[in-house]
Amino acid sequence: MNRSIKKAFTLIELLVVIAIIAILAAILFPVFAQAKAAAKVTVALSQMKQLGTAMFMYSSDSDDVNSPPYPLNDNAHTWRTALDPYVKSGQVSVDPVNPASKFLDVASDPLAAAAGGYTLDPTVTPHTRGYVRINQFFLKNEWGNPGIPNSLYAQPASQGLVIEGKAIYPDWCPCNSWDGGGSNSGVYQTPFTWGEPGGTTKGLNYVLGGGKWGDKATISLFGDSHVKRQVWAVACSLSDPNAYTTFGYRRADLGPDTGPSDQNWIDSTCTNLAQGAVNGAYTAVAIPKDLR
Repeated sequence: MNRSIKKAFTLIELLVVIAIIAILAAILFPVFAQAKAAAKVTVALSQMKQLGTAMFMYSSDSDDVNSPPYPLNDNAHTWRTALDPYVKSGQVSVDPVNPASKFLDVASDPLAAAAGGYTLDPTVTPHTRGYVRINQFFLKNEWGNPGIPNSLYAQPASQGLVIEGKAIYPDWCPCNSWDGGGSNSGVYQTPFTWGEPGGTTKGLNYVLGGGKWGDKATISLFGDSHVKRQVWAVACSLSDPNAYTTFGYRRADLGPDTGPSDQNWIDSTCTNLAQGAVNGAYTAVAIPKDLR
């Protein structure tokens, strides 16, 4: 009687196959991860572009004036809620790789409203953190929270409107330091607690940046509606003080503290980056060298 003999894999052959699979996985998994990260960055760029389109639609309906950071001068209404009629989906304002995007901003967070003593508007779309309007009161030479006419942008291709950030407030003044402007200790505080209800930290590390590239860069929307990724040194024009910063001013134009458009402390964010400490009147916070 004939018997069929089935040949099985030997232990060595199995180990070789497993080793080959492990090597392929080690090669391919990082490639897949990079592709996924690149796709998310592409989405972030696209969404920033859509926000830019909405901003220009708003300004065209508002005598060519961009929305101020807080259009009703309260925390319950921000530039992002002002854009709701021009944006079809609230997802447009969700930065896909920003770790702050899972937290609500000041106009949507009930804990912040309770701590600040204001009432949220139930008619506006809830927004998470991630995209930050640059407060450019200095362009209008007017203190506070003004809307900026597009005509005031001398070089709109260089002057930004929106950058990435993680704080609860959806606006950023370049007069703030990298700890959010609230420390006089001379020691950079991370994770920051600026504006957080009860002073609790959410482990978001730097107050600026969107979590990509180690927070060493930002996606920025500019006054001519183009969008690009740039490192902070470029955003601050550290190599050319006569060039416009993404924040909207030229560092060479700043002088003594005589008015809202020429005070040295307007440059606090960039001075923080360039020298490791702020020269302005409010803070002297050292910033880690890995961001310079």
